[in-house]
Amino acid sequence: THKIGRSDERMQFRRLFAEDNDFHAQQWVQERDNWLFGRAYYQRANDAVDVAGATLNFMEPVLFYSDRVRAQMFSGDALASDYHLKLEAETNRTTDPNERRQKIAEIDADMLRQIRGRWSVAEADLRAFADRQFAADDGTLYRISEYAEVEPQRQAKLAELEAFSPGLRDKLRDQKYAKLTDEQRSAVRLDPQARNEQQNRLAMEAEQLMFVDDLEFARNVDGAKRDIAIATANSLVKLNDRAFRIERAKKLIEYDYWLLRCELEQQDDTRAADRHFAMGSVAYRVDTDLVAAKREFEAGFKIWRKMLDKHPELMADQTGYAVVDHVTTYRQVLRQLDEPFPEPFILADMLKAHE
Repeated sequence: THKIGRSDERMQFRRLFAEDNDFHAQQWVQERDNWLFGRAYYQRANDAVDVAGATLNFMEPVLFYSDRVRAQMFSGDALASDYHLKLEAETNRTTDPNERRQKIAEIDADMLRQIRGRWSVAEADLRAFADRQFAADDGTLYRISEYAEVEPQRQAKLAELEAFSPGLRDKLRDQKYAKLTDEQRSAVRLDPQARNEQQNRLAMEAEQLMFVDDLEFARNVDGAKRDIAIATANSLVKLNDRAFRIERAKKLIEYDYWLLRCELEQQDDTRAADRHFAMGSVAYRVDTDLVAAKREFEAGFKIWRKMLDKHPELMADQTGYAVVDHVTTYRQVLRQLDEPFPEPFILADMLKAHE
């Protein structure tokens, strides 16, 4: 599935996979999309563990159960590429303007509906996955969806602990700083970007030596509040462990990123930007209509500017690579029009992030 869907020849491989009647005649899964085909087998693997009692051996459960979800998301991504190809194929096929407009409208309606549908299923899959119960190494049970509840509790408990003695943590940290070697103090004061390898090592040592954990903080609270502070710190330690465990699982599968993708890919702006880029490519590669290509690409860039302003985390993510590819084509269009590349460019920060 991954070889077909991720290789440089993925467009050709996906088509060949879909058209291989001999192969599909032997399969119990009747699905011609490679990603959805894989999703069905991932579901079978999930059932083998959940229903039949198979063991995972050494595989991380969070990764194991996320494979099925990711296959659905990758299928949505792949369908967007198929959409571009269908538009190019149709415009290549016919020169009659009326017939072309009608066919493009049909492709738009059908493909955009399918793409939204794929991402809608992916979002439902991902949210259900987040509600799934996992067991940590110590046997503690947790769900990724609990993070929205646990993190505010952790922050509130931390504020409660700090209120026992405001400024105490900084005071303890300063005391530890005074005990560092001159080299460690010098390294920790340096801008991280300016440190060499040895200074990085010294700075890491210094940060570890200066670290004040919550129980140490509580034990240094003065007077009658100390015992209550220690009890609060013990509660905070448990919340810290739980939040860390859930956050680790989230990062392992890039949960926040994929949830955002699932939501955005169903929105009108995302689909409109994709359509502008597709039509820009068609105008350039098929019709050689440079003016129309320029207009379509610039319309897509404007929508992406709005999306980046709202979601800056998209700046250097993998969806940005496709946009950067469109910028490359846009440069070629301008070059053939004898027009300069705009300065400042509307997506200059995205280009810089992908350099």
